Amino acid sequence: MTKKTLEERLQSNTVESLLYIATMQPKTQTDAIELIYNKKNINSSPVKSARDILVREGALKYGEGISKVPLIAQVDVFLNHLKTKSDNRYSSNVVDNGLTKNDLAYLKMVLDSDYFRDIFYSRYFFENCYGVHRGSVVREDGKLAMRGGAFGYMEFALTSILLYSQFLKYSGLFNDLYINDIEEVVSKCRVSNNVVNSFLKDVNPNVYDILLEYPPLKQTMEYCKLEYEPHPYDNIKQKKGCGFENFIDKAVFSGFFLLFPPPLTEKLTLLNLSSAVSTFTGRFLPEVVGYQKEL
Repeated sequence: MTKKTLEERLQSNTVESLLYIATMQPKTQTDAIELIYNKKNINSSPVKSARDILVREGALKYGEGISKVPLIAQVDVFLNHLKTKSDNRYSSNVVDNGLTKNDLAYLKMVLDSDYFRDIFYSRYFFENCYGVHRGSVVREDGKLAMRGGAFGYMEFALTSILLYSQFLKYSGLFNDLYINDIEEVVSKCRVSNNVVNSFLKDVNPNVYDILLEYPPLKQTMEYCKLEYEPHPYDNIKQKKGCGFENFIDKAVFSGFFLLFPPPLTEKLTLLNLSSAVSTFTGRFLPEVVGYQKEL
């Protein structure tokens, strides 16, 4: 039997996939085990083996100091996965519309930020945001399961933001607010959190105020029976059972979707990434288009 590569293992519901996703929010091995299995007293040998593989392949890093904690998942292996998909789609025989070096460096800044990690990799998100992830991550007999593996889940996480970036660009209200020069951003800043946090600070509360009065969004929230009480990104209060509203706060009302400019969104969309279209996003596009026709 041929031994699976790390790429293959991270595309399956393996212990490697679960540990990789669990440590997207830095934590000790004990805490990662508790998140995955919902208990701490288990045979930890499979987790230790998975940890060693991930560390050896550069997908996971130990923290600083003698204790080597916390464990921190690295996004580079996922970016390599995206680059492979891009290279496989485009060749020298067609117009090059694949991901560039600057695209990947910029994506690393965004996906590596604490803000992005906090949206998609918390216990809160797994357990309260079914309306967003649509079963991409579930508990089976208490244990986390990801049917598409870590990469399938991460593709979904990425596309769930891309959907809003696509939908809201049709409004024409944010043309001057999108990041429009990825190369300049990459050349000027090397720290993920600085890029994301400074951008959100600049656009909020402008985006927040615009969206509060944006009819298609208000209509869609009402149609989907969502509680229309958004908060600025730095004042979010997570409420049990209100995961979807929390996601809308963090992904949309914060202006986070503007970190994915239309040209980059188009490139990523053409890679046929995994996606989970919720009731909200499935309804939102016709609302926006209809509104545009009335302008």
